[in-house]
Amino acid sequence: MARPASHPLHPHHHHQSQYFSSSLGSSSSSSSSSSMAPSSSTHLPGPSGRSRHASAPAAPPPPKLQLRWHRGLVRWVAVLIAGVCAVAIVWGRRNAWISAMTGNAGGNSQFYSTYGGGYDRYGGMNTEGRYMVPQQQQHQQPPPPAYPGASFQQMGGAGAPGGFSVQSQRSQPPAYTPPSYSGDDLERIATDPYVRSSHYVKQSDMQAAAEHQRMLALQKQQEEERQLQEQQQQQQLLAQQEAELLAQQAAAAAAAAATEAPTVTAAPPPTPPPTSEPTATAAPPTTSDTPAPAATVAAEPEDEYDDEQLIPPSGGGQRECHEDEVWVENCRSCMPRPGSAKALKAPEKLHFIHVPKSAGTAFTVPLRRALDCGPPGRGCWGDPASVVEGNVNCDGQLVGCYGHTGFTPDPSRWTMSLLRHPLGRLRSAFHHGRHMDGAEDADKIAAQSTTTVEQYARYPGVRGCQTKMLLGQRCAARKRLTTEDVNKARANIDQLFFLGLTEHYNTSICMFFLQMGQIPIDSDFASVRTNPAYDRTARLPVEAERSILETDSIDHILYTHARKEFRRRVEAAGLTVLEPESTYWRDYGSTGEALLERVSSGQAMATSAE
Repeated sequence: MARPASHPLHPHHHHQSQYFSSSLGSSSSSSSSSSMAPSSSTHLPGPSGRSRHASAPAAPPPPKLQLRWHRGLVRWVAVLIAGVCAVAIVWGRRNAWISAMTGNAGGNSQFYSTYGGGYDRYGGMNTEGRYMVPQQQQHQQPPPPAYPGASFQQMGGAGAPGGFSVQSQRSQPPAYTPPSYSGDDLERIATDPYVRSSHYVKQSDMQAAAEHQRMLALQKQQEEERQLQEQQQQQQLLAQQEAELLAQQAAAAAAAAATEAPTVTAAPPPTPPPTSEPTATAAPPTTSDTPAPAATVAAEPEDEYDDEQLIPPSGGGQRECHEDEVWVENCRSCMPRPGSAKALKAPEKLHFIHVPKSAGTAFTVPLRRALDCGPPGRGCWGDPASVVEGNVNCDGQLVGCYGHTGFTPDPSRWTMSLLRHPLGRLRSAFHHGRHMDGAEDADKIAAQSTTTVEQYARYPGVRGCQTKMLLGQRCAARKRLTTEDVNKARANIDQLFFLGLTEHYNTSICMFFLQMGQIPIDSDFASVRTNPAYDRTARLPVEAERSILETDSIDHILYTHARKEFRRRVEAAGLTVLEPESTYWRDYGSTGEALLERVSSGQAMATSAE
């Protein structure tokens, strides 16, 4: 039989009692609920059949307010407030430290730091492990706003009634515009890919950087033109002074000869007496000791072109040139007049292989005068790989005005280069900051630890620079060169439109302008840059020079072949070799010829891994 809900043993009876007790919470409700239930004490049968006294459960006390979820929310809000306060304290101390380090009370000095391939702006903060770029111009705080038409008293200043209250309408402060980037920053934006990839660099910044580069190139070109004009004026002044000196010396010599020559005056013959018949008078005999009087010769008019006569070159006089040729004193040879039938036609496109430390930078001066290097500020060069593939975006006539690019087999462009003896090139590169064009940054830094030219020549990537560039690679690229590579580089030399040697720089200039169908001027010659860090005429010890040539035997073989080809071209063109043989060639030319003969005969060449 089912028990009623009010029965003490009913499963829901206890919960109902708690519900009624908590809801009513008074004795009346408890008594009423008790009256509805059985009596408070009831005799129940025990397990042995005896009855036991069972009392009804007492009503529980009123429960407390349940704030469990409220307490969790308060706890998290407190943690959040504490975190915000901690961040604010740390940030304030950081700004104070920045102000103390940079000397800027506002802490608004701007730095760019490289980290992870991007550029972040920090308020002058140099964190550990970040590469700091030189400081930019510090942004100045905007000036205080001006309020036209309102005096200090009208704005409620000191002494104004009512305290500080602006009585006239304020004008809006001018918009704050930060100053432009400095020249160094614009150069980094234009040249550094990491800067350009930063989200802080906007399109306007890149345009400003490009304009800055264009202006720098224009200023550089104007400076070079000014220097060239000054050199030409100086050369003309020296030539004029030398011509005047020669004219004065000639006039003085003529005057001295006129005063020293004896003056002979012939006496008039005696008048014979008048006779009816003419009588023959024998002439007095002359003796061999008495010279006959010289006949008077009328002086010829002076040549009206004496002031413009050419100065005879040292070692030989001026040759007689054809009608369509002109004598070039600096070349000591006759060269075709520009535009004549004998003059060669310049190619439309040229590619200059600029070998580092081979007077290539000086050679760009006559190149710029003879060729069109493109608009100012536009690069006529590209990545070496793109140059080799012919993908060069250049509107100029010459590729290679800037940078060091390798050989390109592009048939639409004529290639030319200027080579140098490996001893002189390595020595110049060593004293020029251990020059390693095309090497990794780690190798460039490690090469700075070399203390002698021998150590520098043995560093991986240094040897065989000229051979690698004639193979279309960078100068300091790590590549193991073989005999096949040397023979290929020799074949590329034979295909060059123009080949010059640094040791025969002036002769190379004459050869270049002859092939271009132009006439060189004085400023095109002997413009090789000098480095005050070392004496170009000094020599290394013999043991050191031999060790360097053994290390860089590949370039030694290539230079020997290039010299042989250069002298063949000069002789075929009818020009004169102006410079004497270099001391390097006089001492080690036979060694280079022996190595070249071995390679030409097919013998393998000892190579070393880079």
